[in-house]
Amino acid sequence: MSNRLGDGLVVPVTLPGVIAFLLLLGICYQAHELGHHFFGGLVCGRLGTVTLSTYESADGCRRLPDVLTELFGPFVSLIIAYAAALRLRSRPGLLAFGFVFASYFHLRFIPPLMGGGDELDVVRKLGFGNLHLTVAIILFLLALPPLAIAWRSLAAPGRWWTFALIYVLPLPFLWYVDALAALVSGSKAVFPALASITLLRIPVTLLVVDVVMIVGFLLLSGVILSRESAR
Repeated sequence: MSNRLGDGLVVPVTLPGVIAFLLLLGICYQAHELGHHFFGGLVCGRLGTVTLSTYESADGCRRLPDVLTELFGPFVSLIIAYAAALRLRSRPGLLAFGFVFASYFHLRFIPPLMGGGDELDVVRKLGFGNLHLTVAIILFLLALPPLAIAWRSLAAPGRWWTFALIYVLPLPFLWYVDALAALVSGSKAVFPALASITLLRIPVTLLVVDVVMIVGFLLLSGVILSRESAR
């Protein structure tokens, strides 16, 4: 999936493009949470619970497995960002570029500054106190290599505003994801009876949302690519 002009990548900033990116962001967000969920089931011996925006380890999970489970979600996000960046460097394309930012790893420095986030919680559990700024700086620096590759992949015309836009585009989703989670399988679930049914301790309503996001992304990305190739 590539769309190049001269020696750089051109990102189509259109309504279908923005919606496709937000769907990809939702998919990556779920990869993060399901990473917690299934890794926790592996190391804790049984599955905990998971929603669109949160997870909980199984009751009685020991300290070390619980800490490793909490770290695994950010690790999934890091892997997505770095794998996409490596792909982008070797073969520039819209999909790899989108994954760099949809991983939202570049924004993981923000929750520690506000007193939250998996990484800061792990630091607290390990007894190092509230190292808000230190954790935020480490996460910010870890995100720079994929961002640098994404920056260099863009075509010069419009590079600054395209990069700035996609950098901040995940923020509205991340701000409202807890409210969305409540509608999917939480206290304000639209279909509470269906939300009470689980498969592998995952609410059926959440699985339906995941499928809708994946199918929607595939359909929209196909439309975008066909339009761009026709130009």
